Amino acid sequence: MEAGDVLVWQAENSGPGGYFAHMCRYIVLGRAPQELTDMIGQTIEMQKYTLRLLQPGAQCSDIFADYNAAMKKRGYHEEKRLHCHGQGYENVERPLIRNDETMSIRADMNIGIHPIIANERVAATISDNFLTRADGSSERLHQTPQKVFEL
Repeated sequence: MEAGDVLVWQAENSGPGGYFAHMCRYIVLGRAPQELTDMIGQTIEMQKYTLRLLQPGAQCSDIFADYNAAMKKRGYHEEKRLHCHGQGYENVERPLIRNDETMSIRADMNIGIHPIIANERVAATISDNFLTRADGSSERLHQTPQKVFEL
């Protein structure tokens, strides 16, 4: 490894009680390229956008359509896989935020959100878990700063 190398660190495991959660951050040896820092900022924006959609009673297929419309409006590629899903005793559980999901969002769901934004030079993502609340608010389940870490 040498100065300028970019590492993607993702923790995806179960903790006390057996529930899964995941987190992803970028680590750069030295200064982070501005384009990467900017793209991480955009993934955080899209994670927050998704979080606002995760209201009790919201249909997952509607959330997926809204998210993709927002991605397209910003000039990003639409989601073709799974950028947001439940986690519990399994790493990926329903609800799945995609076009064919019939479940709706409820309070007290452990939801992982990991949008990806890419161009021909850089791909960026961020991953965090949130607990949904009955009042429409949510709680991020860890306190790791949402940033690119420079070592």
